[in-house]
Amino acid sequence: MLPQTSMKAVLSSIWCAVFGLGLTSSAQALVLADDQAGAETVIVLRAFQLSTDRHSSFFETRPGRWVSVRSVHQACHSPGQSADALLLYLPVSNRCEEVSRAQHLTLERRLIELTGRHAPADLLARVDTQAVTLAPPPKVVLNRGLCSCPDNNAPEGSVGCLAQVKDAGHPIASIDFAATDVDGDTLAAEFSYQFGGDPIQAGLPAPLASNCTNGPGSLQCSISGPAPAEAGDLALTLAVSDGIDSIDLSAQLQILSLVGGPLFIERFENPTCP
Repeated sequence: MLPQTSMKAVLSSIWCAVFGLGLTSSAQALVLADDQAGAETVIVLRAFQLSTDRHSSFFETRPGRWVSVRSVHQACHSPGQSADALLLYLPVSNRCEEVSRAQHLTLERRLIELTGRHAPADLLARVDTQAVTLAPPPKVVLNRGLCSCPDNNAPEGSVGCLAQVKDAGHPIASIDFAATDVDGDTLAAEFSYQFGGDPIQAGLPAPLASNCTNGPGSLQCSISGPAPAEAGDLALTLAVSDGIDSIDLSAQLQILSLVGGPLFIERFENPTCP
């Protein structure tokens, strides 16, 4: 007999195969156009927002994911740059574009090219006070055999410690993840991590360790242990799946070097955990 999540996946595939036949060619073309556009997230900001005395040391690129001010500064700063220079930072490709005064007239068109959506009408006024993140619209993938079937509810989850700063080798505050599924499905968990702009790696970096416990429609996981020896920005992510739908739960750890004092000047002003 198939496990509950496997049986559910089979039934979902049958549902999609039967009812997905009615997809129109126009919907399929829309998906292909979106893929070809290569839309990605853009952070719009002024150069002065990259100074080391800023209150926040991270920009949020999407819920639960951050990029450090230091990383953006390295990609965007140039000699003789004006403090009010308008910058477009693309975190996925880690590149930056400086918008000249003349290019302000075509800024909206450029943002549509990059993100696939229109920018807010008051964008420049908002950027004068804080960085603005523009994320692409969700992709539609109906023509690839994937669908959100009506009999399944995606898992929901939370993170008990979203951000903290620790010295290398010192114990971190426990990062607790909680997930539930209203359908009562067994939830699978998979950890991954990313140092700065490095590629995402499966598992956790040593010497951090995880512990998970499952129950009917529930999952509890935690990460604990000493902070890794490598200083930098570390994103820790838990992917939770019910066999059909999945969610990502993420926490951010900034690790400071013990050699020659702190590596970063920027730190979280108000860490959300000890």
